[in-house]
Amino acid sequence: MGRDARNEMWVVMALGIAGLGKATCELDFERAEDGSVRGTFTFDASLEWQAAKLLMYLINNTQGPVTGCKGTGTLAVYHVSFNYPPFLEDPIEKAKAAT
Repeated sequence: MGRDARNEMWVVMALGIAGLGKATCELDFERAEDGSVRGTFTFDASLEWQAAKLLMYLINNTQGPVTGCKGTGTLAVYHVSFNYPPFLEDPIEKAKAAT
């Protein structure tokens, strides 16, 4: 299985275990100060049970800090951030190469 397929499968599995679909959330990446890749899932704040399941999955399957926060008012969304697994292809470099 190629690295692209592993990246996609890892994200789909995390969302599936939490009861979320790719259409219900966004996944963004940024480079941390230590050079690692941080991923952030963003989805509707009404999905509290799914947020809890996603947090538990990420705590058990990633290295480093996992954070979750719930916005209020017009920003009623959850942000769940985690260290992207280093054994997967760097999504930031992949995006740069594609452009």
